[in-house]
Amino acid sequence: MLMHRELTSMENRDQDLIMPVPHSLRPEKFTPLSERIANNEVLTGVLRLKELMRMSDFTTYIESLVAVRLQDQVIWLVTDREMHRSIVERNFLPQIKSAFGVTRVRVISQA
Repeated sequence: MLMHRELTSMENRDQDLIMPVPHSLRPEKFTPLSERIANNEVLTGVLRLKELMRMSDFTTYIESLVAVRLQDQVIWLVTDREMHRSIVERNFLPQIKSAFGVTRVRVISQA
């Protein structure tokens, strides 16, 4: 038995797709990393890193991190986009190692 699927054309691709959102969902403002950290050791490293970087770079690339984990001389950073991951790896590894006192830095992109 063959099935035929009806496909609709995508002529209006530039139009926004509007879907109903359940009332139980609401947008939340993104909280900067330094306000979300519960681990004192990680918070100390973030504050040291803030002193080692330009404020604009720190705000753009560090405060926007999704997560940070410190384990066995390795710091794990999770970025919100691939572009930020590559910029952090290219420009800030020495400062991150120095601020957290680690030997390795792993940067992962969530996107």
